[in-house]
Amino acid sequence: WPRGAIDRFLLARLEREGLTPAPDADRRTLIRRLHFDLIGLPPTNDEVDSFVNDPSPRAYENLVDRLLASPHFGERWGRHWLDLMRYAETYGHEFDYVIPNAFRYRDYIIRALNVDLPYDRFIAEHLAGDLLESPRIDPETGLNESILATGAWWLSQATHAPVDVRLDEAERVDNQIDVMSKAFMGLTVACARCHDHKFDPISQKDFYALAGFLRSSRRQTAFLDPHGQIAQGVAEARTMRDRGQEQLIAALPPASSIERDDIARFLLAAEQVLYGQPKPTDGVDVPARDIVFEDFESGSYSKWNVEGDAFGAAPAVGTLPGQQKITGFEGGHFINSFADRDTARGKLTSQPFTIDRRYIRYLIGGGNHPERVAFNLVVDGRVVRTATGRNNTHLEREHWDVSEFAGKQATLEIVDRESAAWGHITLDTIVFTDEIKPPDLRRPISAVASEYSLSPDHLLRWVSAIKDAAVDDPAHPLHLYKAVVAEAGDTPLDQRVARVVARQRERIAA
Repeated sequence: WPRGAIDRFLLARLEREGLTPAPDADRRTLIRRLHFDLIGLPPTNDEVDSFVNDPSPRAYENLVDRLLASPHFGERWGRHWLDLMRYAETYGHEFDYVIPNAFRYRDYIIRALNVDLPYDRFIAEHLAGDLLESPRIDPETGLNESILATGAWWLSQATHAPVDVRLDEAERVDNQIDVMSKAFMGLTVACARCHDHKFDPISQKDFYALAGFLRSSRRQTAFLDPHGQIAQGVAEARTMRDRGQEQLIAALPPASSIERDDIARFLLAAEQVLYGQPKPTDGVDVPARDIVFEDFESGSYSKWNVEGDAFGAAPAVGTLPGQQKITGFEGGHFINSFADRDTARGKLTSQPFTIDRRYIRYLIGGGNHPERVAFNLVVDGRVVRTATGRNNTHLEREHWDVSEFAGKQATLEIVDRESAAWGHITLDTIVFTDEIKPPDLRRPISAVASEYSLSPDHLLRWVSAIKDAAVDDPAHPLHLYKAVVAEAGDTPLDQRVARVVARQRERIAA
């Protein structure tokens, strides 16, 4: 001793102080020191014995090289860098939310130290790893290592719902500048957030210039594709899709103009049903064929067999005590089984009748408890149609198509067998009809369907699907067609259809 040039300076100072160098540690002590220092783990008994009994003059150097090559070296020394980057896997604060994929940055640091990544490259990847023209790819995992380094920018405490959003952003940017400047510059640049730096030539202008870079960036989840497996799979899926599309086009007949015209006819017909002017040929006597089976305006259950106490002594008049406000019923009376605050049970059974109309229309609301809270049609002793509310206080207009039971005897049941929440039913205005024509329709569906050579049932579906939207809204399917009809005036139907189809094509192209 000394063994190197630097040791000579140390020895000179030791001698001046009247000191001598400490003796060499024995091999058992030396291997433990090297293990804890380089990989943070103690040696095994076998490793100690092997080193103690190694006669090679390079035993020490060989041990150092082995420990530096260990994956534990990156784990041991990576901890110090992770502390500098304030690494954590949660955000802290009240609920301590998890930071998604934080572990990927941790593993990046371990790998970078284990491959002895040059420090200049290490810095470049941290500051702008997502912008490097030639990113570094890990040969084992296939991951883009360079972009993983940028995760360090987003390791910080975060509140779950900041009261002052601008202040919260400023605090995070300040933290990013503080970590970056201390780690890579050895300077406390964050001091210049409030004033020019007191000791270093760093102005407040410098701080906010850096803050501008960070505020113009954003956090984004990177697309990691190890060894290009995902990209290859996407390419294969696109090829399969294109082949399938070609086969599908070849298998299907070409779309005819008739199919397009049918769509235009349905929309034009729906426009007439909802907004058209009634015509003498519409048949004003059609509603007269409706049979109002029960509207409960008699104020009694004279047409019904009553079981239990859910429905009270007579039909309800308005909302019952303790109940949310009921809307949508017609007249002054309706069925409401909210008796005793939803705890009562019961059943109403109508007098028998013969089915001689295509539809049964009704208003219904209340709880959604199929079978237990329901309005039923019973034919030949079994329930063939049933309906419930949707946990709603507003009675909605609904109907059944009962044409398959024409000529048969039937009864109606109003059932409440439920005492849980929403364990009640509201019902009103039961009508037997051949025409589903709500009061807000301008023209009868059957007349318009005949005029446009369409199926009344299909036209009814179109009308039901679009009648509640605002036709003046450009997104409404009839917005375009209403304008065309207004422009067309008395133009023949085939010309109106052609005009609608042409306008729709223009709209799609635009």
